[in-house]
This record gives sequence, structure tokens and C-alpha cells, in this order.
Amino acid sequence: MAGGPGAAGGARAPGRRPAPPDSSEREDDIALLLLRWDGPAGGLAAQQLRRRIGQADLARISEVRAELRDALRRWGVAEFIDTAELLSSELVTNAIRHTDRDAMFTARLYREPASDGGRARLRVEVEDESDLWPTRRTPGEQASSGRGLMLVEALADAWGVEPRGSGKRMWFELSGTPAA
Repeated sequence: MAGGPGAAGGARAPGRRPAPPDSSEREDDIALLLLRWDGPAGGLAAQQLRRRIGQADLARISEVRAELRDALRRWGVAEFIDTAELLSSELVTNAIRHTDRDAMFTARLYREPASDGGRARLRVEVEDESDLWPTRRTPGEQASSGRGLMLVEALADAWGVEPRGSGKRMWFELSGTPAA
């Protein structure tokens, strides 16, 4: 007897609850997580320089170094110039050389209040679209490359690599008390 009580599409007995839906019929709950990150400890950056560098535009690396040099002078942290230029060149060159996409260069200056010592911290980040992480090499004496991470490790106060949705962000930080 098709279509009778209890059959698919039929009436159900009074006072009985319908069976819970099959798990494939349930709607998923959606959770939304909002996150605000103001950068490393120290709050929002006092100043920022952000530039895109095209993969085939090697002359842009020199331009970004000059812009960084000018920005650090304007920001009152000229003592960071030499080291920041050198390490920025290493990070940007590696990103351009080892990927076939553009890189994003960002320099941010964070300042502590004068009452807390007035220290300045420069954070430079270079983002690229490659999932390959840098590896430290030990080049021979005559090698013309392979020293970039050694320089970053030796000269930066802190450095690291962070995964992104696609690719990675490599960064370094320099800290000090600006000359008055």
C-alpha cells in the first residue's frame, strides 16, 4: 500500500516528531572571526612606506632603496639607513629572483613614548607568492651568492618568515634609540 501512514510522502501519526534531517541535509552554521592586528608589540606604526616591485623590474629595487633611505631620514632614524638598505636589498632580490611574480615591500617605524625610553623599531617586510621558504646556505669563498640569510641573521635584531594565504612574508627588525 503505497502512500500510507509512515511511507515517504505520507501523513505522520499525530503527536510524533519528524525524524531529524540527514546530516547531508543540514545547513552548516557559519562563524565569522574578526581579527585586528596592529603589528608587533608597540601598537600602530608611526610611519609606513609600501611599494610593489615588479618581477621583471630590477631597476625598481634601486628606487625602493632610495625611497627607504629618504624615508628613514625624514622619520629621524638615519642610523638605520645602511643596515636597512642592505637587508632590504637582500630580501627583495631573493623574492624577485626565486619567484616569477611581483613582491610587496613594506617598511614600518614603531616608536615607544619618550616616557618609556623613546626607542624606535623598524620592521621591513617583503611578501611574495612563492611557497618555498628561504634556506640558509654556506657559500664557498669564491661564491657570488648565498650570503643573504647570513647577513640578515647577523645584522637584524630579529627576523623571520611567516606563511600567507598564498606565499610568504619575510621580515626583519632593527631597534635603537634615535639620536636627538
